[in-house]
Amino acid sequence: MHFLITSLPGKGKTTFLLKVSSLLNKKKGFYTQEIRHKGVRKGFLLKTFSGKEVIFAQKGLNSKFKVKDYGVNIEDFEKIILEELSNIEDCRFILIDEIGKMELFSPIFKEKVESLLDSSKRVIATISKISHPFIEKIKKRKDFLLVDLDEVSPEEGYKIFQNYLQSFTSYELKKLDRIASQVIGIDEMILMENAGKNSASYIIDLLKKMEFSWICIFCGPGNNGADGLVCARHLLIRGIQNLKIFIISPQMKFSELNIKQQNIIKNMNKEIIFIKKQSDFKDLIHNCSLDGNLLVVDAIFGIGFKNEPSPLTKEIINFINKKSKFTISIDIPSGLDADKGKTQDYIIKSNITLTFLANKCAFLKEESRNYTGQIKVLDLGITLPYLKNYLE
Repeated sequence: MHFLITSLPGKGKTTFLLKVSSLLNKKKGFYTQEIRHKGVRKGFLLKTFSGKEVIFAQKGLNSKFKVKDYGVNIEDFEKIILEELSNIEDCRFILIDEIGKMELFSPIFKEKVESLLDSSKRVIATISKISHPFIEKIKKRKDFLLVDLDEVSPEEGYKIFQNYLQSFTSYELKKLDRIASQVIGIDEMILMENAGKNSASYIIDLLKKMEFSWICIFCGPGNNGADGLVCARHLLIRGIQNLKIFIISPQMKFSELNIKQQNIIKNMNKEIIFIKKQSDFKDLIHNCSLDGNLLVVDAIFGIGFKNEPSPLTKEIINFINKKSKFTISIDIPSGLDADKGKTQDYIIKSNITLTFLANKCAFLKEESRNYTGQIKVLDLGITLPYLKNYLE
């Protein structure tokens, strides 16, 4: 997820960008600085975070690209940004000041901006309020937070940015998982065990306050579903009997860890109900909607979800949203994109989301709160500050 800063001219977009840049390691990019003579603005310098600079625009500069009485030095602009924004494999953050009228004279700049926004890098950019097709195209994207300094104070915007830094993209979270398992040596099965066990402990505490006729755990075929199966096992161990376990599997393709967790459940002589087709779904309705007093645990999709659910899964999501008295999602509400938030209409509406390590970037979006409910960050057996060292 990216972070955009907008305002009318003179409201401090560049100042804000430079302030937040001091919080960032592994960064590249550029910003503009006014050229003044005897208190009068004569033009703009473009400076990179690698320490280079060039005159970007100046009064009286001979150029076919003009904004009011400023000539724009597009040739040197393109040269310096291409140099700055190459070899960015080790960067986590790209800073751009700004996506505005002068910069948009350059087709190379527009192409570079779009490629960066489509990459795994976090782009932090100021963006003009002018009416321009490219700017409108950017603002139609789902993968950014926007702070408007005409509507919030810089201090409020700074707090929003700090929350943004404490949240993670799906790419970063998957990288943290790999670091935990491959670098630190915590086996993926242990991470899964901690996720499921800690989720079950939270549910046990909830059951001391609320009673339900049935606890229904809906699992998908991937590793998020495997987390749900571990949770189910620990609920069984803790003596929970009114428990039904469902796996939604229209194509019957399971991750390796999901199969392992299925086998453990089966070895405990607990039935798993596979929902593979419409008739299985009708049986589900018959068995589980008798009194409506259901606690649903959602472990259908994880942070890897990017597409639209299958028709069968859509029906099940609708069923859960209508029939569940209380819903708990494991890691993320199924159907919510971890980076963009709401991208389609079939999303689990949770009362509580039990997430791991840290918040997902999508949770920062106001619309996402309709689906996450209360968010609880649970431990996976290793602390986030230690893992973050590998990102920064």
